[in-house]
Amino acid sequence: MISLEIAESDPDYRNPKKDSVLIMAAEGAGFEESEHWYDHLEKHIGWKSLGKVLCGYVTQPGDTKDKAELKQAYDLGRSIK
Repeated sequence: MISLEIAESDPDYRNPKKDSVLIMAAEGAGFEESEHWYDHLEKHIGWKSLGKVLCGYVTQPGDTKDKAELKQAYDLGRSIK
């Protein structure tokens, strides 16, 4: 069995898109470690990031209401062709 990481980094592997996005909500605002690993994986497998939306201080349903990040995520999704 071929590993996902090897398959995704193989230029001959048939995958229609090699783009990614990072959309994340968290209780706090410390996204540094998550961004580090996302950036590292993206570089390692040769994908291209289309953007990141990181929304902090989300602990309860509805916490994203009226936050700018909600519109950013929507706009990012609409921009993907």
